[in-house]
Amino acid sequence: MKEINLASLLLPIQGQLYSKRILVEEIMETRVAIELEIIRLAIKRATPIMLDKIESYLTSVEQDSADEKNSTKYSRHFAFEQLLAEMAGNRILIMMQSLVHELWGDITSKGWRRRSMEISHQEHMDIFRSIKKRDLPSALTKMENHLLWGVKYFDEMNDPTQS
Repeated sequence: MKEINLASLLLPIQGQLYSKRILVEEIMETRVAIELEIIRLAIKRATPIMLDKIESYLTSVEQDSADEKNSTKYSRHFAFEQLLAEMAGNRILIMMQSLVHELWGDITSKGWRRRSMEISHQEHMDIFRSIKKRDLPSALTKMENHLLWGVKYFDEMNDPTQS
């Protein structure tokens, strides 16, 4: 498989980036589209083995140390969504999700304040409970709210006077 070069992928739009906020919104719009489709497929294709695997991951996060719970490292935040993609079983969506996660991590790597893992984890637990019940409307709403938080609070989170 050909390796994807993010710099070359973003090159055509770099001259058009008139604000970081616009790029954040565009990445998030794409992320929401991908993650919500993953939720639909994950509920449709859920197996007891995958549900147990996701539940085990979420349980392990609950046992994290205080430092880990306050971590803002995206690998911890993205793991839940990656497990959902694995359960969805669509390799193209998995690849696109990975690309969008990488873009999000790159654009927010400097000068971006994030929520703690503890807050995200509670949202992940709520999303998972809806998936486990196969409550598609609830799971979709919870995931969308979880994802759009970053855009909704972009200005507040990145206001240098609030640091």
